[in-house]
Amino acid sequence: MESAYMLSKQNNRTNQTILNEQALLNCATGDCKEGGYEWDVFLEAFYTGVTDSWETPYVDQQNECKAFPVVARTTGYCQTVDIPDDETILQVVQQKGPASVGFYAHDIDFQFLRGEWKRDCLENRATHALVMTGWDEEFFIIKNSWGTEWGVHGYLYFIKDGKERCGFRGSLSVPTF
Repeated sequence: MESAYMLSKQNNRTNQTILNEQALLNCATGDCKEGGYEWDVFLEAFYTGVTDSWETPYVDQQNECKAFPVVARTTGYCQTVDIPDDETILQVVQQKGPASVGFYAHDIDFQFLRGEWKRDCLENRATHALVMTGWDEEFFIIKNSWGTEWGVHGYLYFIKDGKERCGFRGSLSVPTF
């Protein structure tokens, strides 16, 4: 979300902005214990706005929703579904910036990943959102939120071979500002 904000006309800051996950979590409707969908977060940021990360520290649980100074508000989101090929993924990221992608995260090998991913998952459906940040000749480079000990310094290197694996080609989503 920060990348889309930094690239938007709504942004008038010269330094990097880190938006507040905890404020969004606190003010989200429904029970967030089982996670959610990225488009729900984009819509929550439309209705309530988002604030700076220092405003409410992240505590990994939903707490009381409190008023906060709004520094950004999404106008919606763009979503590409049933992605047919690698070129479509590259075009979306080139045109829109980093994009949210889904991945099947219940695979034990994924949960303890320390390198690249070149195989199928137990199921071909997305259960976790990550951020597609770039690519090289062989891999898509995708950021996870599980810290730098996971994957390659917090990133998944996912083979670019045109195959549907692990729910990855289900959709890409980008918030708009």
